[in-house]
Amino acid sequence: MKYIDECPSWSFPSEFESEHRFDINDVVSPVTRTGRFFRRYGILLIILFSLILWTWVVGAIAHHNAVVETTEKLTAEFATEKAAAVQAVRDEYAAQKFISGEASRDAAIATNASHLARVGQGVINSYKGADIDDAKKVMLCVVCRVLSSGEFAGINNIADAAQAEGQWWGYTDSYSKDIYDAAKEIATIYEKGEALPCPVDMVYASWNGHEIVLRNQWKADYSAKYW
Repeated sequence: MKYIDECPSWSFPSEFESEHRFDINDVVSPVTRTGRFFRRYGILLIILFSLILWTWVVGAIAHHNAVVETTEKLTAEFATEKAAAVQAVRDEYAAQKFISGEASRDAAIATNASHLARVGQGVINSYKGADIDDAKKVMLCVVCRVLSSGEFAGINNIADAAQAEGQWWGYTDSYSKDIYDAAKEIATIYEKGEALPCPVDMVYASWNGHEIVLRNQWKADYSAKYW
């Protein structure tokens, strides 16, 4: 009993108590362990993450810029090649059109000049004192009959106007080189669509004894010896 009195059953030695006392703070949960890790290395983790993110952003921008630069370069090269190809086709077409157009125009000028020369030579052959200028006036009268409306609206080309029966005194199949050259000048004006040196309604011509006179109206009197 003495032992019990000296050492009660409810009391423990201080040494035992200090060595075996249970403290809940000594138990660390996984969450608390992770939190301590992040608190200790958080700044380093943030720096590392920032470096990774920065590297990715820089790489993405560089890649994007490279793609854009390559695309722009290819687009520019394609546009240049396309423009060159289109221009080449246009040049080729223009050259062919020019050649064929000029050849066709030259042929038309030669044909029309031959018809006009026959009329012009008739003036020289029919009237004493008539010259190249008088022949040109009559040739212009032929062209006016093609271009004008009214009485001669049915005439659409120089051949029909020049070969119209009973219209031109002295019409002949032969002509001199001077007359043909003058006729070629008139035919060139006609084929190129240039302005005539007279109004297009001058569809009548007469010889007054001195020169050919162009008129836009019929004048049936003694001076109207040539129409």
